[in-house]
Amino acid sequence: MSKNYTQYTVEDIAEYFQHFAEVEPGENSPLYYAISKGIVNEPELLKLAQQTRYGQPMANMILGSTHYLLLQNPDQELAKYYPSITGKIEKTDDHLVPLFKDFCLKNKDEIEQLLTTKLVQTNAINRCAYLMPMFNLIAQENDNKPLALIDIGTSASLNLYVDDYQYEYLIGDTKKSFGPVDSHIKVRSEIRQDLFPTFGEMARIERRIGIDQNPLDLTQDENALWLKSLIWADHLDRFQRMSAAVQMVQDKPKAELLKGSSIDDFKGVVKGINEDMTLVIFHTHVLYQFSEEARQDFWNWLDELGQERDFYYIGAEGFQSWRAKFDTKDVSVSKTTYKNGEKQSKLIALTNGHANWIEWQGF
Repeated sequence: MSKNYTQYTVEDIAEYFQHFAEVEPGENSPLYYAISKGIVNEPELLKLAQQTRYGQPMANMILGSTHYLLLQNPDQELAKYYPSITGKIEKTDDHLVPLFKDFCLKNKDEIEQLLTTKLVQTNAINRCAYLMPMFNLIAQENDNKPLALIDIGTSASLNLYVDDYQYEYLIGDTKKSFGPVDSHIKVRSEIRQDLFPTFGEMARIERRIGIDQNPLDLTQDENALWLKSLIWADHLDRFQRMSAAVQMVQDKPKAELLKGSSIDDFKGVVKGINEDMTLVIFHTHVLYQFSEEARQDFWNWLDELGQERDFYYIGAEGFQSWRAKFDTKDVSVSKTTYKNGEKQSKLIALTNGHANWIEWQGF
């Protein structure tokens, strides 16, 4: 298998960036739309993007690598277009792409090093908008016993800090707030339909375990900077929220980060969880990276575990076969309860990739 994308023609790469610009940033990121469209007509930048490690998305990698270097060199002229650096949104103009090209070529060696060694790993903290109520309901169902959370494909473990964020839900003209009022990390979501779960106090979390084939330890500055670099630079609210979350973890890390991706790895983690805690295994937008066979092996393991102990399994995914199970075009969030050797699965919510809105289906 190729180590990069040099087996494709420059024309192929240009077509990829054209498609990316229209489908991904589109109207959501004027900055990255303009840059991606500009790259289409720049052979030197297309050839640089070809050096991306095979299997990683070229556009995200070259945009993230450039952002990574600019965050360390904010005095560069290109940086004035990056709200993550200036703190304000600027309109793009005809100087943007030439400046981007010039910066990339001047820093070609550093960018190529990042393209060949880094991975696209993100933590969408806003997905805690549906995780937090579900965790609290599970705790409530179990006499508020402390929870043990296992996050499969955790990346930097930020979804394990669910009780450290402040939540604001817009329900029609009404706002509901939860969580510590002094938190600098705000999670916001619009609730579609007049349905919202009822729960009491925030769940007590005894264990927070994140497992990933390449976990990002945010106490290492390089990892922290790379994670922030992958946030689109003109998504200022998301960038500031991520920066605050990174700082929180660096100040007071709570999660146990483990390297692993096999069933044996998962089994080893579960063995260490006492039965006096309520076990919750969850993943958000991870199984799309698994082969169909690997997904089935994972689900078979969960069923086997359900014969050995009680636990809950939460999955939030948007790939086609997952959505087809629930006959929907939206990201689907399901909960499976394993209790006394029996299994019960239920669709809990529909949402989008960043949980900007949630449509609860039942609890």
